[in-house]
Amino acid sequence: MYSESFPLAAVVVVLLVASVGTPLFGPVVGDVLARETVESQESQANQTSQESQENQESGPDDPPVEAWIRTYGGPRDDRGALVVRLDDGYLLAASTRSFGQATGSRGDLWLVRLDEEGREQWARPYGTGSDESPRALLVTERGYFLAGEIGTVEGVELYGLDADGAIEWSRLYGVGTGVGDAVLRDDGYLLVGQRITGNGSQPAAVVAVDDVGRFTEIRNYTGRPAAKERFTDVIETTNGTVLVVGESDRSEGDVRAWAVELTPEGEPLWRELIGSPSVEARTTSVVELPDGDYLLVGTQTRNRVAAGWAARLDGTTGTLQWRRSYDEVTVEDVVVDEGGVLLVGSYREGRSATTDALVLALDDRGRERWRQTYGGDGNDVFAAVESTETGHLLVGWTSSTGAGRDDVYAVAVDPSIHARDLATSATTVDSGETIQVSATIVNRGDQRRSHQTTLRVDGDSRETKPVVVPPGEERSVSFELSFEEPGSYAVAVDGLTPISVTVDATPTATPESTPTVTPTATPTPEPTPSPTSAPTTETTSPGFGVVVGVAAVVGVLLLVVLRQPSQSEK
Repeated sequence: MYSESFPLAAVVVVLLVASVGTPLFGPVVGDVLARETVESQESQANQTSQESQENQESGPDDPPVEAWIRTYGGPRDDRGALVVRLDDGYLLAASTRSFGQATGSRGDLWLVRLDEEGREQWARPYGTGSDESPRALLVTERGYFLAGEIGTVEGVELYGLDADGAIEWSRLYGVGTGVGDAVLRDDGYLLVGQRITGNGSQPAAVVAVDDVGRFTEIRNYTGRPAAKERFTDVIETTNGTVLVVGESDRSEGDVRAWAVELTPEGEPLWRELIGSPSVEARTTSVVELPDGDYLLVGTQTRNRVAAGWAARLDGTTGTLQWRRSYDEVTVEDVVVDEGGVLLVGSYREGRSATTDALVLALDDRGRERWRQTYGGDGNDVFAAVESTETGHLLVGWTSSTGAGRDDVYAVAVDPSIHARDLATSATTVDSGETIQVSATIVNRGDQRRSHQTTLRVDGDSRETKPVVVPPGEERSVSFELSFEEPGSYAVAVDGLTPISVTVDATPTATPESTPTVTPTATPTPEPTPSPTSAPTTETTSPGFGVVVGVAAVVGVLLLVVLRQPSQSEK
């Protein structure tokens, strides 16, 4: 008997559990467990975000913080190209379409004098509205020397200026001469660039200029036969020679970078070509390294894809030591920095339609130490970098902010000021909810610093606050931040590693239901069931599973009773 009835009893128990337990308790228990898990994860994420940033501090291998950021310009396009440091500030050279005789697509040269905090002291335009671009800016005993190029090899303008930017003399040289840069000499200046000769060749050129802008000697240099060649930068080396760099353009897709070291008299000591036939390698700048070697930088193009590059040459023989490229980057200028060099230019991520201004730090082998981007939703580019007493000044242009379509963009960075201990009061919030973002600003220098601390969201500046820090001390700074749109945001202060903050949609409140009065229904006579009709059941009756379970129990009990042996069988 037991062997026959036990399986049926087990099925009854299973049916009862399945039909009664699951619908009543499953979803409620599941919701409670999920909510506890989310709260636990959120609490752990908040703790982790603060612990991971604890004692984090920007150092020699981290981006320096910004001392100040400023823009300059008018209603149209104004683009910074050059910067020199002065005893009490800086002088910027730019191309402008907002001032001077600029009209339509043709611009003038424009100088902007700044104090140490980037405040404009004066600004002056120069030129004839013939689409001039600044190529060289030097500090002289009387004031400044400014060289501009008209179009592309369409002419050269030279200006001798006093300390207030007033013109003392000017020279204009016509079609067939281009200028890339210049250096001072005892008796004047040395310009480098390009010439178009009478027979149609286009060699690179070095031009000696006296102290009032008159050409005194021109020398042509050729790296490869039948190539269009140009010098784009020049430096005087510590051993008294002159190093000129540029590019040798033989045909489309075959542009080589090249360098030539010259004696003071202009005689070549060595020449070095860099590149390959399948790459267009253009040189933008060169710097002498502390050990006497040279570092050339520029931008190369392969199959219409641009990348920055850097190459180190032996300071004695010009032999290539190493060469590296950097994807999605263009490079415009370079300066020696503690720990290596800083490259400036722009960064374009993937197929993005816009660029960010970029600082890329390299070690002595060309390996990346760190990188930092600047700007907003528009196009932002750094074209020049200058060492300052406390750090560097980065100059270029931006369409993300300012008065016009493109404005001159200047960012001063100070490595003696460091940020650390980034923290947020929460990492998961509802839209519209406010969180606190805090950090500590440390002054490692020996002078009092006034620092503009910047709150960044997804790399873009959201708010700045001034912080004054005495030498050797630190100060805390905090911001309030809220988001209206759901999503994930990278929140940072200055150059610290961002904390990810997730913003959820604000829960919609459920309105309280208004009680309704249901009218009493008129009783309806119960219909007489036909032999084939099924019985009608109320919606408040037990579920089908419960009915089946009860029926099964009754059936088992009846079976047990019926199988009991009667007295007559005993």
